[in-house]
Amino acid sequence: QGVIVISTADDAEYYYLIIVITGWKRNAGTSATVAMYMVGSHGMSETLVLADPTRLVHESGAECWFLVATKNTLGQLLFIRIWHNCRGFFPSWYMKQITVRDIQTNQMWTFVCDDWLSPELGIHSITKSLYVNEAKRSRFYDFRLTSMQIMRREHPWVSIFSRPVYKIFNRSQRLSCVMSFSMIAMLINIMFYGQPPVAIEEGALGSIAVTMDQLIISIECFVLCLPINIFILAIFKNVRPDEKRNLLIEFDVVETKK
Repeated sequence: QGVIVISTADDAEYYYLIIVITGWKRNAGTSATVAMYMVGSHGMSETLVLADPTRLVHESGAECWFLVATKNTLGQLLFIRIWHNCRGFFPSWYMKQITVRDIQTNQMWTFVCDDWLSPELGIHSITKSLYVNEAKRSRFYDFRLTSMQIMRREHPWVSIFSRPVYKIFNRSQRLSCVMSFSMIAMLINIMFYGQPPVAIEEGALGSIAVTMDQLIISIECFVLCLPINIFILAIFKNVRPDEKRNLLIEFDVVETKK
């Protein structure tokens, strides 16, 4: 949806990009206002309000980008302190992680939370300090995070409901694809209907009897469906988007004054 610019000072010349990832689960998003500050080897930042008055942020599964300007470099980041004001109809927030990128040096720091900021759930607190410690990040956590993102972006069925807003491949197109997949699968299965006829044998599980011929037919149906489905997906993914829409996505920058 665009990068949200947070202005902290008129003479600020050093920039950081803050990427806030909210967990992808039920009621993980928050209606509260989120704030944080960063502490580095050369000093600390001012309080940064991670909010946008024009649209909702920190929704379930959201990935929000904030551009922060500071007077000077903070050096090597040591930790961040993050909290929210616990207001609104659903203040509890399941924060996955925060990544801070130094625009000038392209250095990145990842702060993993993977817990609730809520007076009722998780750590039973609305504030938390997160430290840089990449060595303790488990491979299982990285696997879960990567799998979740791939599932939301690429899975034909799941992505209909959880597609990221910045993806040009929209929900109606994804729904058209999965409906065409279903129709193609049924049409190809009709070609083999009743071939070969199967008699119920002793030892079969009720009326279910799987033979080698049926297994071969299943493989043939899959092989016939696969290239057609890949071709249909390629059409939607490689179609040239509207240039006006691209400009709106690329330059949708909102400045939030302190």
